[in-house]
Amino acid sequence: MKINYDASFSESDMKSNSGIVIRNDKGEIMVAATYLKYPIANLEHAEALACEQALILAQELGFRRVEVEGDSLGVVTKLKNWEAYKGFLSTLYRNIQRRGNSFDYLCFSYACREKNGVAHALTRITLPSDEPMVWIEEAPQLVLHLVRRDLSGCNQPP
Repeated sequence: MKINYDASFSESDMKSNSGIVIRNDKGEIMVAATYLKYPIANLEHAEALACEQALILAQELGFRRVEVEGDSLGVVTKLKNWEAYKGFLSTLYRNIQRRGNSFDYLCFSYACREKNGVAHALTRITLPSDEPMVWIEEAPQLVLHLVRRDLSGCNQPP
């Protein structure tokens, strides 16, 4: 399974909205989700929490082999070399790595914003409450449009 995650961050209210999309090897959506989190310290914190939530979701659904992509190069770099990182989020990175040990295969990689567009679009969905929104084998219309565009190879804006 390929997992893309992203996060938006509002400094004024210290909240983030995470977007997660899990696709199969054909590029079809298996799961789409969005989560509201607070209090959040900064965008890096929001991105790392989105990655952790993506792994939690994949575990809950029983996926065993996953590739995880995010558009924060700093977060992906720290996930690949978390033992060397000693910053204030070191515990979070360590927890993500521990959670990753439960998978048969796990790979973290960087995806530029254009290749992470579906997860990014999910971060823009306004949640009706603090409760997460999860769609199994479906997604909101805007997200489906972006997936169709990705599958067709079209780079035109929606």
